[in-house]
Amino acid sequence: MFANALEKEIVETVAAATVEALGPGAEPDAIPALLTELVAVAEGILEHQAPPERPLDCRSGCNHCCRAPVEVTAPEVLALAAALLKRPKGLADLVEAEPRCPLLDRDGLCAVYDSRPFFCRASNSMDVAACQRGADVPIWPAWWSVHRHVQGGLLFGIAELGREADRLDLRPAIAIALSEPRAAERWLAGERLFESALLPSGTRWLNILQGR
Repeated sequence: MFANALEKEIVETVAAATVEALGPGAEPDAIPALLTELVAVAEGILEHQAPPERPLDCRSGCNHCCRAPVEVTAPEVLALAAALLKRPKGLADLVEAEPRCPLLDRDGLCAVYDSRPFFCRASNSMDVAACQRGADVPIWPAWWSVHRHVQGGLLFGIAELGREADRLDLRPAIAIALSEPRAAERWLAGERLFESALLPSGTRWLNILQGR
């Protein structure tokens, strides 16, 4: 269930936008366009939230949180794959070394930062030293909640469309999206591409949202 009316409104608004954007006849370009729209929705909501107790301590090059499993949806993965393939360097400068995120380049920077998933956008810290210690990281709760409920609304919307609506592990999911020919077209057509990338309890978000 939702903790407050705002969470419910976010999910319902995002789900409706997803159904409209990715409905029958949608083309692959509709996926990144929708995600850009949803990022703007999240940012607009956060502008009206009470500011954090202290400034966020996240900076360019800080990637302490980029070593944890990342929860993504199929549209996010497909948009990431498209963004990676459009880079001048392609995949050449990415470093595959667990537990590092597979999207980090040799300099430890996110290669597709502007297209990063909502799980990554939700991650935040008000104390980088706490991140270095790996425990008791103080966060801005509103930042986390808004982005996570946008992601939840995205899942709910694609479920309403009858598409693959599961919580996916970024690492195997991005490998699938990059290796499967015409992955976006096939997913939009209803094909289940990401069965081998499911996170445990893949329908958790849907169970919560269907109880709204």
